Amino acid sequence: MTWRTLLPLTLLLGSVPLASQPSPPDGDTVAEDEVEAPTTGDSDLAPTADETTDGTPDELSVEIEPGEEPGEEIPPYDPEPVKPSGVLPLTEQVGGEVIVIRPQMVTRSTGGNPVRDREVRWQAQLYQPWPMATFVRKGMARNKPLWQLQHMCGAVLIAPGWVLSAAHCLDNNDSKVGYRVRLGAEDIAAGGGWTYRIDQVIRHPQYRDPPAGRAATRYDIALIHYIDDNPAQGPAPGSQVQAIPYDRGAPPPWDTAVYATGWGRVSNTESRAEMMKVQLRTVGTPRCEQLWGAAAINETVLCAGAAGKQTCQGDSGGPLVNRDGPPTVLGIVSWNNQNCFGDINKPGVYTRVASYAGWIDSVIGR
Repeated sequence: MTWRTLLPLTLLLGSVPLASQPSPPDGDTVAEDEVEAPTTGDSDLAPTADETTDGTPDELSVEIEPGEEPGEEIPPYDPEPVKPSGVLPLTEQVGGEVIVIRPQMVTRSTGGNPVRDREVRWQAQLYQPWPMATFVRKGMARNKPLWQLQHMCGAVLIAPGWVLSAAHCLDNNDSKVGYRVRLGAEDIAAGGGWTYRIDQVIRHPQYRDPPAGRAATRYDIALIHYIDDNPAQGPAPGSQVQAIPYDRGAPPPWDTAVYATGWGRVSNTESRAEMMKVQLRTVGTPRCEQLWGAAAINETVLCAGAAGKQTCQGDSGGPLVNRDGPPTVLGIVSWNNQNCFGDINKPGVYTRVASYAGWIDSVIGR
């Protein structure tokens, strides 16, 4: 896995578009809650000429030749807006600051293994269902398979109709364009599972899209509601799809065994359509502050890592789950160490779900 600006672990990778949003209201201090990100984005994620940085096309225009009658009005927005797959911010500590860097292209594995059938029934995928022609038109195909272009982020099923993900994966307006949730599938290249239309994206109200070159370190959490627009597919059986409880307690003790799952990169040069699972151990907040700096680490995140194991780009928004006892989602993939190497001295950082349990309850009606 590898990590976020739209993340994963020794087997996962996520990526998040740095969409611009209105400045926070007076009194909010965003700078203290953000980590610097690379000033140059992944070349795979560069917007095309007719797109803005958040993947939404600018308004289109057309020139009318002299003597030519104007045709039909050109719509202001593309009906198939393309987002890059969840960009997990990959970071490095420089001169006491944590900055997001452009990952080096390496072939080292992130340490994950394929999941067993029906092992992770709460795992969800967020994807854009556009055909290959759309990605070709946008200049994003670059010899990639369709499943890789369609994949955006991971998510986790926490209640009927609701998945939890990272706020950097989608914004509140993305409910209008046809993005989808897939449940009950391990191999996303094969399609399958049960798919649903996203009709609500509710990011935490205090989340702000960071300026270019930064990655938010607080409030990176979103609730996504979906509806069944294809009744012919029938209900998903509990043997394939099952919600997981979300944590409400104190942070797990240091060195707790946990794992992350998703479809992120398994190295900086390879992505897998097969869902992967990476085994990690939690790192206490005091130690994580020493490793990453107090500006980057706070009580609303969890740190987890292992030698040679890490989430990576494409894993963003996926779950971090306890290995022992009844499974509970403890964290959401948020940002990670550069290059997805699995450096024990630079653990991955996850949104701590328990910090937002009250907000989740209020949104989904519990």
